Amino acid sequence: MISLDEVESYAAEHFPAAPEKLVNDFGIEVRTSDTPGCDGWCLHYDDRTIIRLNGELTKAQRRFTLAHELGHLILGIPSMFGESFEDMLSSDSDEERRVNDVASCLLLPLAEVRKDAGQLPVVAGALKRLAKRARVSELAAAVRVCNLTEELGLLNASVVAFSGADIRWQWSRTLRMSEETAFELRQEAQNVSPNAFRADHNENQTVVASVLENPFFGSSTLFVQLLPKEHGNQLSVNELRAAFEREYLSSDDAFRNRLSGIIGAFKSKCVGLSQEEAVELFWEKNEARLRSTCINTDEGRDYIEIRIGQLL
Repeated sequence: MISLDEVESYAAEHFPAAPEKLVNDFGIEVRTSDTPGCDGWCLHYDDRTIIRLNGELTKAQRRFTLAHELGHLILGIPSMFGESFEDMLSSDSDEERRVNDVASCLLLPLAEVRKDAGQLPVVAGALKRLAKRARVSELAAAVRVCNLTEELGLLNASVVAFSGADIRWQWSRTLRMSEETAFELRQEAQNVSPNAFRADHNENQTVVASVLENPFFGSSTLFVQLLPKEHGNQLSVNELRAAFEREYLSSDDAFRNRLSGIIGAFKSKCVGLSQEEAVELFWEKNEARLRSTCINTDEGRDYIEIRIGQLL
């Protein structure tokens, strides 16, 4: 098994499939069965290691649970029988938090997190893209970003998981809020979604709140961050993209679809390029066909830079 010091580099090298690669590299057997009330645990038989996963979990939940059990093995902390996916994410136990840190690192190495959450503020759209690329739940992505406040430049952050009208749990290393405040922030964030809600915390700091909705499960996740005012009050790239699309693309379905096709087809040409190189190449190939459109404006070129950055 790899050492704790090797987790970050291993995860970055094999992203987004580091847990599956680790299982194969070390001959760990993974079995899936329906086990209500216990979503994952490790078993040792002589020289064999078996990880059992609850087949009733979603694919993203199973991947986190697999990484969580690998975290137990890497740290040498015995696995607990009877843990649910929710228990794993929300536990305040020091040992379980250490295990979760390893699991999150395997699934979401810092270098990959920075690609989507490196520009402040971090809003729902960035968390959704990160979750999709890493093949994890949006909740797991939010918790990972919450735990990387110092590395990402956040002053503080908190994640609140809701089930319908109830709070299931709240997680933060240091930022706690009352249930009343959490409900108020969720409502404010829902009112302005897909944008983020902003409020002054004091003369130097801004609270930014985003909400991730999961209607299929009747749940939602509130991501709250505390930022220096100059960062908190600036629009995220997701908000800038949405604003441009509302103003220039919402009334022309044909052009919007054609532009999406152009950008989608360009994705394969971005491999190995910096953002600056990719933007330059995009205009070399597409300037003639976009010359007389809203894309060939200062705002449109900024929009293309955002879209290309999200492709990389």
